[in-house]
Amino acid sequence: MGRYAPRTAFCELVLNEQYAGLYLLVEKIRRDKNRVNITKLMQKDISSDDLTGDYIVKIDKGDFDEFGWV
Repeated sequence: MGRYAPRTAFCELVLNEQYAGLYLLVEKIRRDKNRVNITKLMQKDISSDDLTGDYIVKIDKGDFDEFGWV
């Protein structure tokens, strides 16, 4: 759809000949001209247009009683 998405692969895990489940392996998101092409925020960028725009936000799934974004 024209948006960036990390590469993923399904992996079946077997430990000591015992099936441990199906997992989804996801590549780490990185800033790079060939991956997520955003500018790096510098320490001098503390106000106005320099501070807005490009961010990578990581939100891990928490427990049911934890607060998060709505």
